[in-house]
Amino acid sequence: MKLAGLEGLRGIMCVWVVITHTLTIAALPIYKNEGVGMLLANGTYAVGVFVLLSGFVIAFLLDSKKEQYGLYIARRALRLFPAYLLCLLISILILDMSIEFLNQLIFEHPKTANRLELFQDTKENLATHSFLHLFMLHGVVTSEFLPSSAYAIMGQAWSLTLEWQFYLIAPLLMYFLSQKNWFFVIAISVLLLFLQRELVWVMGHRSFIFSNISLFISGILTFRFFKSFRDGIYSKKEYLIKFSILVLFTILFQVKIGSKLAIIPPLIWWVTIVSETVVSKNVFLNVVRSINNCRPVLFLGKISYSIYCFHMISLYCVGWFFMVVMPITSHVVYASLVIGLSFPITIGASFLIYSYVEKYFIKVGKGLGVLSVDKVVSKTN
Repeated sequence: MKLAGLEGLRGIMCVWVVITHTLTIAALPIYKNEGVGMLLANGTYAVGVFVLLSGFVIAFLLDSKKEQYGLYIARRALRLFPAYLLCLLISILILDMSIEFLNQLIFEHPKTANRLELFQDTKENLATHSFLHLFMLHGVVTSEFLPSSAYAIMGQAWSLTLEWQFYLIAPLLMYFLSQKNWFFVIAISVLLLFLQRELVWVMGHRSFIFSNISLFISGILTFRFFKSFRDGIYSKKEYLIKFSILVLFTILFQVKIGSKLAIIPPLIWWVTIVSETVVSKNVFLNVVRSINNCRPVLFLGKISYSIYCFHMISLYCVGWFFMVVMPITSHVVYASLVIGLSFPITIGASFLIYSYVEKYFIKVGKGLGVLSVDKVVSKTN
């Protein structure tokens, strides 16, 4: 059963994150705690969907490819690091330029001061931040030990370190959550959820794997239910009931540790998975499936990782040009230019990064599997 729409979902969520950051760089009066900004200016919910997706996709991968841990993690590293390291280098090179832009931004927005504080912390400990970012482990350090660690240099990379940490422990987590003894699975899940509640406060951020584990668990268990449905173990009714109960518990936990709007990622997840895995006459589900599977959205999904890594570079460069090089005093004109130029620049650059960096190293990763098979064959001969 092919679930192409999940890539489309990734593309839509990535655009949501870009919109959130674009609104703040454009200094529009849209705030994450009020009105429409509670959605448009809150890309954290889109990241929540990314986490669910990662849990599902990695569980799918580990189930379908029985490969050694070294090969698995090497492939994941080749998928994640090349585009990230390129954008990390560019972000370091334009750090002073980004600070200059934010200092000269004449249109007020509360996020500007927050970003300046992050960049100041970055400058004060640039060598340490750069070292941790090099290995994508900036999320394992507490905010008390290293201020702004999770958000330094590339603010959006707070979720990339989270994803990398998940890759590192995913086989073990998958093993525990794939046991036939459901009492054991529930006990492990409860233990990890307890750790999440406690570690959020200890770490001071949500970039540490065990302070943001609940959605990964939900993604893995979603795959477990999907696999049982796909293999004919669960009927359509059983599958929908069990998956819906899982999403309900996910919602209850997310609301308990966050705001009421924390229900959004699990709800988006439920709608998407049901629309992709169950043939239905429901008009709404069919519309969702059509949107997630249309060519433009699938294209965005294909290059979404590069978009996620690069889009802040585009925004800072465009903002710097129109605040420092060619200062614009009209907020309407400035916002229009930032919105109108940054997105196509991001798409163009992201397509190039995907085409010449991501694809190349994905191919290298696939080659590792061939080399591994060749070694096994040569030894047996």
